[in-house]
Amino acid sequence: MKIKMMIGTFGKNEGGCVVPKTPEDPPFEVDSATGNRLIGLGVAIAAENAEEPEEDDDLKEDDSLENMSLAELKDLAEQMNLKKTGSRQELIDRILESAENADTVFEDDDMPDMIPADPE
Repeated sequence: MKIKMMIGTFGKNEGGCVVPKTPEDPPFEVDSATGNRLIGLGVAIAAENAEEPEEDDDLKEDDSLENMSLAELKDLAEQMNLKKTGSRQELIDRILESAENADTVFEDDDMPDMIPADPE
């Protein structure tokens, strides 16, 4: 499956090296599960849709999940570290909810204090 990144950077393994793929890069090939996961998260679109306007992205996300088989939805949920049991619609809802929560942006004041542990 060919996808095009729309937001952020994806690290694609090419010949044992991780190559960053960004919105500036041309469409590239990934396996179906990875492509559907990135499309479901709203950070990529299928290559054949690369020239369509961004305003239809929400519709594409729902359509791509609706077109996935139950096995593909379970695989996607597992890749996203989500519970992979339940009905088809429960899986779709869980994946979409997780993708929406992934869009959370923290302000500097909201970020947790992270202090490295002392070496032992």
